[in-house]
Amino acid sequence: MFLLREACRSVISRILRVALITLVVALAFTPAKAQVTADPSQLNFGDVRIGHKSTLPVVLTNQGSSTVSITKGQIQGTGFLPNVKLPITLSPGQNFTMNVSFTPHTDGTYSATISGSNSAGPVVSVPVTGNGTQAGYSVNLSWDPSQSPSEIVGYNVYRGIQSGGPYRKINSVLDPETAYTDYTVLPGQTYCYVTTAVDSTGQQSAYSNQTEVVIPPGAIGPL
Repeated sequence: MFLLREACRSVISRILRVALITLVVALAFTPAKAQVTADPSQLNFGDVRIGHKSTLPVVLTNQGSSTVSITKGQIQGTGFLPNVKLPITLSPGQNFTMNVSFTPHTDGTYSATISGSNSAGPVVSVPVTGNGTQAGYSVNLSWDPSQSPSEIVGYNVYRGIQSGGPYRKINSVLDPETAYTDYTVLPGQTYCYVTTAVDSTGQQSAYSNQTEVVIPPGAIGPL
């Protein structure tokens, strides 16, 4: 009986050790939840004329509960360039707007992945696509200067795909002029534009009246 009890203890001990090892291995390989998200999750620049530059924003947000730093950037592909200075440090809930430009030099489809990482590994990645064209559609916008008594230092241009919004800002930097050209439109699409005025204190006005533009389908040519 003594030998039987010792044998049972030995078997139970081995079972516990195996269970413990299995638990440790399972925990070690549990993937960590991504902390930093990108909005939009991917960028499509549409048709851009060769030699012209188009810029779109991406908002990076730390959705986690701890601070995250992005210390290294990488671009897998050509034609795209993020306008950002590293490192980027994001506290929980904090966001950062990264502007990405696309400048095609030849006809054809461009694609790339822009990614950020740190010493612990990958942090965020954003797929980007665009088309280089000899002559693509563009929309030339102009508006009257703001009559606000405040000192106006520039304007922002917003675009949506349905009347009344929602709108997304499409100029990467404040436009000091009362004109803007949108090179990122696609044939067959309808776009709705509004502008806002920004004064010297950074205060932004309400949206202007909306302008709706319908891009013809099929053919390629300046608008």
